[in-house]
Amino acid sequence: MFPKDPSNEPAPTPRKECRERVQAQHLRQGDFLPATRDTVVGVSRGVRTPSGKVEVTLSKPDRGMRTAVWGARTEISIIRETAA
Repeated sequence: MFPKDPSNEPAPTPRKECRERVQAQHLRQGDFLPATRDTVVGVSRGVRTPSGKVEVTLSKPDRGMRTAVWGARTEISIIRETAA
């Protein structure tokens, strides 16, 4: 109806990138894997997944989505955005 007044909008919170190593079971949606240039879409433990493993769904702009089965405790280097 009425145009939004930008003076009433809250200021965007600044984002800060944090490089860290996490276990595959602790990956979150939106984590970026710099080694393969993939972005994490989701992590799950399905009925078909062997014990001690997790299914990680990854997305790459030029290749689409793929699923990888990794050990749950495998250390992965990631870049995660955090609120500053």
